[in-house]
Amino acid sequence: MPDGKHWFELSVARKVMDDEADDHFVVLSRDITQRVQTLDTLRKLRHAVEQAPNSIFIAALMATSNT
Repeated sequence: MPDGKHWFELSVARKVMDDEADDHFVVLSRDITQRVQTLDTLRKLRHAVEQAPNSIFIAALMATSNT
């Protein structure tokens, strides 16, 4: 792909037709690149936290704005 590596999840199901027709297959693909990248980032952060000599405290997971 032009903008780098992409990851896809594939699902395949056989569609049984009547006796005279050949069976068909339905294939679904989903781009899971963002999920794989997020999991990789979380693994790196987990490793960094596990290696930290001091305690780490996270006060809020989501930043909020008062606009």
